[in-house]
Amino acid sequence: MLTLQRELHARVARGEESDTWIVVEHEPVVTLGRKANTENVLVPVPLLRARGIDLVEVERGGDVAYHGPGQVVVYPVVKLARFREVEPFVWALEAAVMEALETFGIAAERRAEHRGVYVGTNAICAIGLAIKQMTTLHGLALNVSMPLDYGRLITPCGTPEFGITSVAHQLGRDVEWEAGRDALLVALERRFAVDGNTVRDAVAGSRSMIDLTKPQPQRKPDWLKVTLAHGENYERLKRDVKKLDLHTVCQEAMCPNIGECWGAGTATIMILGDTCTRGCRFCNVKTGSPRGEVDWLEPKRVAEAVRDLGWQYLVLTAVDRDDLADGGAAIFASTVRMIHKLSPAAKVECLTGDFAGDRAALDVVLDAGPEVLAHNLETVRRLQAGVRDKRANFAQSLGVLEHAKRSSKVRFTKTSLMLGLGESETEIAETMEAAREAGVDIFTMGQYLKPTHRHLDVVEFVTPAKFARLRELGLSKGFRQVVSSPLSRSSYHAEQVFR
Repeated sequence: MLTLQRELHARVARGEESDTWIVVEHEPVVTLGRKANTENVLVPVPLLRARGIDLVEVERGGDVAYHGPGQVVVYPVVKLARFREVEPFVWALEAAVMEALETFGIAAERRAEHRGVYVGTNAICAIGLAIKQMTTLHGLALNVSMPLDYGRLITPCGTPEFGITSVAHQLGRDVEWEAGRDALLVALERRFAVDGNTVRDAVAGSRSMIDLTKPQPQRKPDWLKVTLAHGENYERLKRDVKKLDLHTVCQEAMCPNIGECWGAGTATIMILGDTCTRGCRFCNVKTGSPRGEVDWLEPKRVAEAVRDLGWQYLVLTAVDRDDLADGGAAIFASTVRMIHKLSPAAKVECLTGDFAGDRAALDVVLDAGPEVLAHNLETVRRLQAGVRDKRANFAQSLGVLEHAKRSSKVRFTKTSLMLGLGESETEIAETMEAAREAGVDIFTMGQYLKPTHRHLDVVEFVTPAKFARLRELGLSKGFRQVVSSPLSRSSYHAEQVFR
């Protein structure tokens, strides 16, 4: 690993390669910085080596450090020209770590006199850098699930007044290394504009190094190739939707099922504008601040469209609106009521965000009487931090679904997963079980497709046979309806639950 860093450093410093970030889970090693006091290695070197732990002298600053399994180590090989000085770069690293820890509900802090990130008097992340030719070497180490007894081998960073802790220790439960890595990469990407093409992910053990600097895009398999919607009825509906100034997810997401759904009298309308206050890494909706702007005539316009176009089942969704005190709940509720007033036979499904966990806002929507309340988990628990905006999380989303079901104000609750992001079948089954425990009635699964080069890569194109197997698994868990196919989206066949 040190050889790789040095080779990259030479190329980056000469301008032959762009800034590169190495992310690794080390085999056990103790490193000694330039000013290290060997007395801070608390056990004899032969004993360290007997335990399979190497002792290596390195050119970074700082004292003694331990790296090993359960720790996310990040080595930025970065030119400091835009930071001008080392300190702003270190502060940005510390801020990214604190932001990543926030996703786990851990409040951490930096200390002026010591580099790194701390929870109380315990270090959770060490930082040690070397600067040569204004280009960085070495980096940071975040303790995710590292056994804390390794701290007894050394005096970490040469500071006996501080102990050590980890994400798992703070939460009192096991935490996957990948969850820590994903949360940290998301935070680093925000702080440093790192993208997937400049991160090398070298993972210890049986997992080989994955070089993402030259990604090889996967070809879409034949089962994802569809015929574009066409026909007289489709073209008429498209003209009418445009004339009525509506935003349909069907069109804007280029849904492959648009012709089938519109033909069945089903559509998905997006309200509350086209600018989302969140930035999930799978979604191509524009991110920004709508500055509290709301179109209060939108509910009437949507309801008139439902009536005039003869839609019998409407999925009503929206961008996240964290800029509004109620998250947009009042507009949701007003639209549901207006649709029911103008089209009494029509059924409405509200596909909402999490309202930042505000149950009172959710109750505003539920009180309007939608037939279905949907909220998407999006992915399995382990992948949440790397896929969704930092303000969203698995527990919060489950809470939305459970509250809606327990309210008895809606007939059905519903959630959806994107597959192909690196989840395992065991994790999918665990997600199904968690959803059923929360009272979810309808569970849908579809293939994740990368919208642009800036978004998450597709890890796997899930086969139709696997989708069919997962549908049977879902039905065995007790869901009333399971929709599972490569081209399924959360609103696909939504109306069929009432048949």
